[in-house]
Amino acid sequence: MEGERKARRVRWYERPQESITKYWNEEKIDDFREFCDLVVGYGGALSEDDYKKFYDMRETLGMNMDIDDITIGEVIELYKIAITCALNLGWESEANEVLGEIPNDVWEIGEFCKYAVEKKGMLLEFVPENLRTKEICEIAVKKKGMLLEFVPENLRTKEICEIAVNNYEEEDYRCPLQFVPEDFRTEKICNVVIRNHPDISESLDYIPKHLQTVDFFMKLIEDCGGYILGDVPENLKTEELCKLAVSRPYLVDFGVLRFVPEKFMTAELCEIAVKNDSRILQEIPEHLMTEKWKKLILEMEIQKNEN
Repeated sequence: MEGERKARRVRWYERPQESITKYWNEEKIDDFREFCDLVVGYGGALSEDDYKKFYDMRETLGMNMDIDDITIGEVIELYKIAITCALNLGWESEANEVLGEIPNDVWEIGEFCKYAVEKKGMLLEFVPENLRTKEICEIAVKKKGMLLEFVPENLRTKEICEIAVNNYEEEDYRCPLQFVPEDFRTEKICNVVIRNHPDISESLDYIPKHLQTVDFFMKLIEDCGGYILGDVPENLKTEELCKLAVSRPYLVDFGVLRFVPEKFMTAELCEIAVKNDSRILQEIPEHLMTEKWKKLILEMEIQKNEN
């Protein structure tokens, strides 16, 4: 009948009980045999039972016997075991070799993709974008927040962005905010990132300007230390903010007087800084230096030389 929809073509992996010979040609079967040979070579990363499954499959395919008895379901199960093998390998290059030999049409299996991401969130990168469902993406970012990078833009909701920034790991050197849509860079999300991301200067590059207020930096200095003053825009530096900064732990090998505008550089502020950390003496302007501080600097130099 004209206009009648054509029946959808059945994909090979949708019939797990049927034989691979019904859907695979000799080249495809031979590729799978080579894949089994590769995994057997990394047998130390498999359990004894899983190793035997791959070994027996390789032998069956190699002898070209009973191939009609091999089902699609068995093949998919072996590809899942190969995921475990790859993740157990000590070298990333070896793991990538196994993962890279899993055919694209296997990564088109939604169930397989979900299994892979549940095993290791980083495998979201291998999942075809059209199969990166809300469920699979949430599984991934709950394991590793920076995987938000591989979440399709239409799925980067406020909810999944909050999940991602709350699952940030310190070894991730990039700021997760760069993958959060600007509309969702709320005060709540930005505060989480600031608290967790070690490079605050980079984080500030992605925080909306309207959130970067004097109060915002006051709290940031309270929580993180006086060195934050170096990242405060000049037009937001107030006397109160500068006094707070020099009174807080520096957490670095230098003081923060260098970041204090000249109009706020007073004897009172320098006194606060010195009480907080005597190392700051080296940064006090000459015109504000007192005899007491000069003597203290001399004593520190003598002590340093004696040590």
